[in-house]
Amino acid sequence: MVSLETIRADNAKLRTILGPGTVAVFVGGTSGIGEHTLREFAKNTDSASIYVVGRNEAAASTILSELSKQNSTHKISFIKADVSLLRNVDTACEEISQKEKKVNFLFLSPGILAAKGRDDTSEHIPRKLALHYYSRFRFISKLQPLLSAPATNDEHPTRVVTVLGAGYEGTLNTSDLALQKSYGMSSCAAHAITMSSLSMAHLSTQLPNTAFVHTNPGAVRTNIGSDGGWLMTTFKSTTFALAGLFIKVTEAEESGERHLWALTSPSFSAASQKDPRNSAVGIDGFQGSGVYLVGKEGQKTGNYKILDPLLKEGWARKVWDHTLQFCDDVAKTGRAKSES
Repeated sequence: MVSLETIRADNAKLRTILGPGTVAVFVGGTSGIGEHTLREFAKNTDSASIYVVGRNEAAASTILSELSKQNSTHKISFIKADVSLLRNVDTACEEISQKEKKVNFLFLSPGILAAKGRDDTSEHIPRKLALHYYSRFRFISKLQPLLSAPATNDEHPTRVVTVLGAGYEGTLNTSDLALQKSYGMSSCAAHAITMSSLSMAHLSTQLPNTAFVHTNPGAVRTNIGSDGGWLMTTFKSTTFALAGLFIKVTEAEESGERHLWALTSPSFSAASQKDPRNSAVGIDGFQGSGVYLVGKEGQKTGNYKILDPLLKEGWARKVWDHTLQFCDDVAKTGRAKSES
């Protein structure tokens, strides 16, 4: 466990650690954990170029206006995009790539609180799987040249954070990775978490100067599901009330502080910075690979009973190869194949 006091102390040092010119991309930054992490980043740094990607333009306008008043040194841009659609991910990445030569921080938190069965996007991908896995890793793939660009300043690390459910890895459906034939809400959740951890394991071998962090924020009191009508609002309120009787429900502001730490702390080193002699399973669990599975209080986590056999069987590479091919096929044809 990492105390909130330690995290706040580390975050307070960022202004002196990160010089001007840092580039940060927040996908899902107009609400929830993404919004509060964005707010903490803007508060604790200066003269950064910040891109906020989301679909709620009204919320973004309010947030960006407030951030600009609090710290006018930043250059903050909003990219309107429904990132459940991979074609919109590609467009957003193209816009960023046209303006920047390097991305230092990529924060991925788009998601939905699903209360019904399968709900496909117009690209015929289950919306939950599109948001929790495919769109996030399409961002990493399309921004890979910027993430791997040579550093111009050693004080600018490169970091990717995906906020999902590290430690809750479950059965990987190896015969239907895209869940085109076997979708279920609970199985989709565990499947997306497992694919995220595996893909990061492979990506760390391709981008050795980038640290990859998969977090499990636990129960966080956010506005997720607020656009789902009275039924979803009632369901969410009841769920948080019941959860509070048994577990700690983290306030969104605290989760933002903790996720800023996950995004910027030197505690999470890239593979190129780690001692190759360290073969012990540590906080990352991937034998010094620069991949970190982090719980809600900064502790190491990960379901290695599931992950270890999959890693030994080469599924990190297989899942990433599938991801590239699947997303490329959707980009070309506009829809997922039923047999993917």
